[in-house]
Amino acid sequence: MSLDEKVLAALDGPYRELRDDTHVNPHAVLVYDEATDTVEAVDLCDLPLRYPVAGPGARWSYRCLGELVASKALLYRQSKVAHELHDDDPTSQAPCGTPVLAVPERPGPYSWFDVRARTLPEP
Repeated sequence: MSLDEKVLAALDGPYRELRDDTHVNPHAVLVYDEATDTVEAVDLCDLPLRYPVAGPGARWSYRCLGELVASKALLYRQSKVAHELHDDDPTSQAPCGTPVLAVPERPGPYSWFDVRARTLPEP
């Protein structure tokens, strides 16, 4: 199974609620750690401290961090609108999303990508 597939399986499975909560949290992004097969929400300010972007051991760049932050801002705005639409019409299935930083088990660069979901109709 590829790293992307592992991330999606975790976010559609045991970490679904965390994924959905992070959509509307303006300060957090998700981090998937392949070595432990876990997902956690990490504050944007803590990302470069926990996952260095420069110096020895850096596995991504300031440019990648900036792109991730820009993506978070865009997806956060989209998710807020989706939840407002859902509040007005519980049958709507508006799209939400958040970026996920993937930390591979093997040495090599980090990758990140957007994970999207839809608000679900009330049962």
